[in-house]
Amino acid sequence: MCDIEKKSQTEKKTHIRPTLLSIVIILIAVLAVFAILVHWFSPKVPSLITADGMLSYIGSGISSVATILLAIIAYRQTERANSMADKLAMQSNRFAEQANELSKQANRAANKANDLAEESYKAAQQSNNLAAQSNAEAQKSNELAVQSNEAAKKSNELAMRSLEIADKSNELVTQSNKTAEQSNELARLSIQASQQANELTQQANKMSERVMKLEEERFKMEIRPFVLATDWQVCEGIPTEFEDKRQTIAYQVGPSNNRITDCVALILELTNTTQSYEMVRYWNATSSSGERWGLCVNDRNGISLGIPAGESRKFCFYANESFFSGIEGKTIKFEFIIENRFDERYKESFDLVVIQFNWERKDCNIIPQKYEIQAFTKDCGLVKG
Repeated sequence: MCDIEKKSQTEKKTHIRPTLLSIVIILIAVLAVFAILVHWFSPKVPSLITADGMLSYIGSGISSVATILLAIIAYRQTERANSMADKLAMQSNRFAEQANELSKQANRAANKANDLAEESYKAAQQSNNLAAQSNAEAQKSNELAVQSNEAAKKSNELAMRSLEIADKSNELVTQSNKTAEQSNELARLSIQASQQANELTQQANKMSERVMKLEEERFKMEIRPFVLATDWQVCEGIPTEFEDKRQTIAYQVGPSNNRITDCVALILELTNTTQSYEMVRYWNATSSSGERWGLCVNDRNGISLGIPAGESRKFCFYANESFFSGIEGKTIKFEFIIENRFDERYKESFDLVVIQFNWERKDCNIIPQKYEIQAFTKDCGLVKG
């Protein structure tokens, strides 16, 4: 029956839908034709209808169309409600049939329940016996519960103690963290101090290197021999003081017939400016004109003269008058060989600028300059001393 009703309802719907559509289309077509006719005949036919009247007419037409549409929708909703009411009636009939069937099953279950009640009475007696036993067991369990409560109290006390210990441990952890931070700060400060110490060590090393260099230079200056021309004079003949061979020495540098009467002597006083004893001997001399002075020593076993530290000795250079006649205005480069107390040899050279040279008046004006000291190497070479 439900299938037949459903089919009839679907057939009704299929008939209603095209009729509704056709009605709506006809209404719209009528309105459109009416609007076209009004537009076509409005210029030819005088009309008393105003624009407001026309608008009200069109509005009433549109509202009538909307009213018709609402009526159609209400009709369709009514049909849906009727179909749903039919469905609910059919479902209520089905539920009534199912309720009758359930009542029959309930009667059967009631009979079975009576049987079960008898069995449950027997089971109740058994359960009473079991209850008595369970009461005894319950008493025992109560006793165990009391014991467990006491154990729980003790465990609570232990838990409180553990919490106190945990608080103390947290405080100790906090203190240890602070100590760690302080130790980190101290480590940072120690690193900075070590860096500063390293810098100071580097500075000290540099200072020690400088001191070592200064000591080396000072030692070189101490062992390096050096003489300085501190005084000079010119005269005819060799003075008698040069008979003392330990204090003076005379070198013949040019031709001379008589060293006492027929000669001119240039006397240089050389001073030992170092702090050690040294041996000094004349090596050669060259004038700015290229003339070389000779080297000859009479009445002596050696050609060197020792000068103690801080003392002076006189060195005489003699030749005839013609040898010294053109010396004024020239520069004489002297070279000496000097040995220190370690038997190390050095060559010292300096220039004598002769400004005035008059042996008759014993007038001598010279300027010593450009001192240079060089050390002899093992292969007899020269390096700067």
